[in-house]
Amino acid sequence: MLESDESWERLEVRLLPTPELEAGAELTPVLNAFLSELELFTLGPDWSQTGWHELTHEEAVRTLTYLLSETMAYAQPKRERLHARECALAFLALFGPSRRLLSNSDLHTVLLPDGSPPKTGWGYGSGRALTPATFEGGIVVVGAGRIGLLWVTDED
Repeated sequence: MLESDESWERLEVRLLPTPELEAGAELTPVLNAFLSELELFTLGPDWSQTGWHELTHEEAVRTLTYLLSETMAYAQPKRERLHARECALAFLALFGPSRRLLSNSDLHTVLLPDGSPPKTGWGYGSGRALTPATFEGGIVVVGAGRIGLLWVTDED
């Protein structure tokens, strides 16, 4: 179970049914309809042109582990990294093995394999935001007839 005990942190996990996508099907309309239904910002005419990235399973686990284990604004611990990884794996398992994993963040390129940040100075960028939060990131997943997101926001 994931809980957020800080008033400035918002953690969203949403899951809705969606038709199974055919191989090569256009993903942008499905994403925009889902985000609009959740009253989040949409991605425009092409998700891949807005700074979003498609991730591998391990990149998604690494990204979610970090987002669930540390605050984004001040890099303070929120929960044990092992527990965060287990939560990330449980969330991704809801979508079966044939899934598409997308993020507005390039965190996966700088994080260590266990989801921790590098020991030296580091930074990361993010594409089009879904919320008005100062810091935000997460994963949108499509697979197994479902679409869902695990999204974290933070303020400084």
